[in-house]
Amino acid sequence: DKQGVKATAFELSPRYMLPVAQGLSIGAGPSLPAVRVKAPGVAKTVYGAGLAAGLDWRVGRLYAGVDLRWHDTSAKNGVQFDNTAVAVKLGVNF
Repeated sequence: DKQGVKATAFELSPRYMLPVAQGLSIGAGPSLPAVRVKAPGVAKTVYGAGLAAGLDWRVGRLYAGVDLRWHDTSAKNGVQFDNTAVAVKLGVNF
């Protein structure tokens, strides 16, 4: 939520990962987002395509990673939401 604009995204982002060291892998792949954009007087869902790349680290059950994603969305009634995002991930494998 920034300056009255709120965006909620759903994304499919499969990756091809290559191991580079023990527990460390790097990868990239396509990204297919659907983004619900709300601003004063307008609320639209836009769809697009993009690229995602990431670095993953696993030690035992611990999982950590960082992703960089770029999305190009289609314009719909004057609403377009192209964005670049950085995500940090931390979790436990079951």
